[in-house]
Amino acid sequence: MIDNESPCLYGDKKLEYSLEKHIAELKISEKCAVEIIDFRQEKYVVKYRQAAFPRYVRSWAASLVYALMFNEFVRPARLRAGSIEHEAARLRSLSTQGVRVPNVVLQTPGFLVLEYTGENISDVLAGLRGAERTAMLERVVDELADFHRAGHWHGGAQLRNITLHHDHICRIDFEEAAGAQISLGMMQAFDVVLTFHSAIDYFEGDVAWAADLLRRYFQRAPNIEVENIVRKMQRKLGWLLRLAPLLGPLARRKDLRRTLMLVQVL
Repeated sequence: MIDNESPCLYGDKKLEYSLEKHIAELKISEKCAVEIIDFRQEKYVVKYRQAAFPRYVRSWAASLVYALMFNEFVRPARLRAGSIEHEAARLRSLSTQGVRVPNVVLQTPGFLVLEYTGENISDVLAGLRGAERTAMLERVVDELADFHRAGHWHGGAQLRNITLHHDHICRIDFEEAAGAQISLGMMQAFDVVLTFHSAIDYFEGDVAWAADLLRRYFQRAPNIEVENIVRKMQRKLGWLLRLAPLLGPLARRKDLRRTLMLVQVL
């Protein structure tokens, strides 16, 4: 739940009208999916409705990954992401359940205006070293465990979708709709993998430390279904480690290097 320090008064019709008019006057390019704006000395996040084609591609990609990992096909239409109505509904629901997420300030057919909830954790970690970085990563893992233990899933649990707001961890970006078609355990396992994959650079090559953090997650949120799914994903991805010596320079590419280390951690 967003803390009470926020100065914005949501549900204020005058504010909503003024914001909508202000955004229309900005004439931001339709190609811009997300924009941070300043209005009356406050920051807001504007999320525009996505075009159908990128959403279509994302849903097919998600369906393909699911089929390869678990030998089960889920129709892409059921995994379609990007609906601002869906995201607004999830944000409101999570907020009422005590989860720290942005308040929905304004919802229109073309865009959402959300409360600005600070710098994302990736940027925060980039400015930390040593014990401070370790402590922040532990906070992130503990918060994920508490979030899951409460029966929730994110769907976009990368560090770029976690922010620091008045020294509280806040979750943003809830476009994914897969939770209505895939089990809670599966979605939580994907959250774990996405979180650790996006944090790989901050482990500085220390696989043992990253593995300790993964154990820390399961100690705080023990769930045999999630653990079994993560193990199954590791076995499916394990062939990458066996191929690594044959990949040569390709193995040093950032995305592949992250994935290879993730498999070691899992």
